[in-house]
Amino acid sequence: CRFLHAAQELSGDLPKELPRILRVLGHNVSQITLGKDRRPFARNSQTSYDGWYQPRPNPTMDTPDFQKLVLDDFPALREDFEEWHDLLHLQVSEFLAFTQAAIEARRFSVVSRCFEIASAALTQGNDSLRNAIYVSYLEHLDLRSDAGKHAKDLMPSELKQGRNDILDYDEQLLGRKWSTDDR
Repeated sequence: CRFLHAAQELSGDLPKELPRILRVLGHNVSQITLGKDRRPFARNSQTSYDGWYQPRPNPTMDTPDFQKLVLDDFPALREDFEEWHDLLHLQVSEFLAFTQAAIEARRFSVVSRCFEIASAALTQGNDSLRNAIYVSYLEHLDLRSDAGKHAKDLMPSELKQGRNDILDYDEQLLGRKWSTDDR
């Protein structure tokens, strides 16, 4: 069973905005489980991803740096980022939705810039930011359409490799390809 990683950032009972969280991330309610301490279970990047997750020794980008980078280029995301204040995975999911919409609208200059930001977060980010890019961006990035195939050609090599790594991990874990796996 796959668990909503962003739930790790929440405390107490499941939030009243759960339907919105689930819609943004594309998850089902059955994927959230409360533990004995009433906190939602979530995947842990340092133990669950032992096949591909390698912490970077000296990260140069943290969450505020990522937020600033995104919002400087795409101020239309400010309200969404503020709505999910301190919930990095949900902010990254909003960034994914923005990227996905740009792909389908064939706005490839925007898509290219989104990929540059995601690549910088993946290669320069701290563990928390890198995990959010893997789990809430690359894992759900859908490139199966004609526009998606064109967008895939715009991805920096590090981002392509990161996407391949998480999709390989998902296939190994699930015994089948992940729904967005176009390979």
